[in-house]
Amino acid sequence: MSKIIEEKGYLQTEYVRESNFPLSLYDCGVNHSNSLRPHYHDNFEIIYIKEGKINIRIGNETYYSEGENIFFSNMFQVHSVQSADGLESKFHAILFDKQMLDTINMNDYYMNYIKPFLVGEKRFPAMISSNSDLYKRLTESLNMIINEYNAKERAYEVFIKTEIERIFASMVRYCESLDSSDGDGFSVVHKKIMDDMWEYVQSNYQKDISLDEISKVLNINKHYFCRLIKKLTGKPFTQLLNMHRIHQAEKMLKETDIPVSEILEISGFSNQSYFNRMYMKYTGNTPTGTRKGSINLR
Repeated sequence: MSKIIEEKGYLQTEYVRESNFPLSLYDCGVNHSNSLRPHYHDNFEIIYIKEGKINIRIGNETYYSEGENIFFSNMFQVHSVQSADGLESKFHAILFDKQMLDTINMNDYYMNYIKPFLVGEKRFPAMISSNSDLYKRLTESLNMIINEYNAKERAYEVFIKTEIERIFASMVRYCESLDSSDGDGFSVVHKKIMDDMWEYVQSNYQKDISLDEISKVLNINKHYFCRLIKKLTGKPFTQLLNMHRIHQAEKMLKETDIPVSEILEISGFSNQSYFNRMYMKYTGNTPTGTRKGSINLR
């Protein structure tokens, strides 16, 4: 999985592309020792699960998948994939940029059916029921995209782009609810807010960061900031901050011999019991358990 994702900071990632074509396909696997960590990016992602038992978290919801299933992650949504039973599970991750559809002529159908997804007024549902007619239509498009991408015959890009448009059209026609949770879309400005937020967090996570402080640094209204971050990632700022801190603590537990009592302070926590609780919540392990496991692997 590390070959696919280039980490810019915990949760904030970029996918490594094979070419300039604004769509990439990755064949992924998760098991007891390998998972797709929580992250977000400014791409649409379709997670096409082929086999195995998987727990997939998108925003604030966790879904269980067994066998073939289709999931969508909208731009900026935090998502992760883990094996549900520790055994190998396989899926395709199909990522594509707004650029894939921005090049469509600005005609009425683009404005009515495509653009609302690109600006965040409409969002894909996280999961598509495998019993629905829509699921059958989507699998046809996804299998065509996979076959064209792997073969890369002449004009494969045109075939893939056509199927992406077909996916959008199918979602508009057959999905009952696509509206975003509020009326605000997202934009380049919002991406800059996200990037600036993480730049500040990465430099200052060791100290207290209040909502008043971060909104002042970003020069935006506190209430607007809270609403925007929750909308884009599915998580409140304080939760994102704690996830980043726990990630730093986990790295130190695995890679250094610094005592746990010092690590919790270095990573921005001041209370041992709260640190332990947050660590268990986000890693599924205890700090001591992580340290013991890393010592055994050295």
